[in-house]
Amino acid sequence: MMRNVARDETRIVRHLVRELADHADEALSYEVRVASAEFVRATDPNLPRGPGR
Repeated sequence: MMRNVARDETRIVRHLVRELADHADEALSYEVRVASAEFVRATDPNLPRGPGR
């Protein structure tokens, strides 16, 4: 599952975590930060508007 970690005017940071279910004890645990993704916003006013990349 993706977890939002940080967000500001210039970037968004998300961590991919693995959720583990223990059905016998009805409990969840997590492997923290399997992967990290950082999305950097295009802030140059000369760029055309659009969905980005």
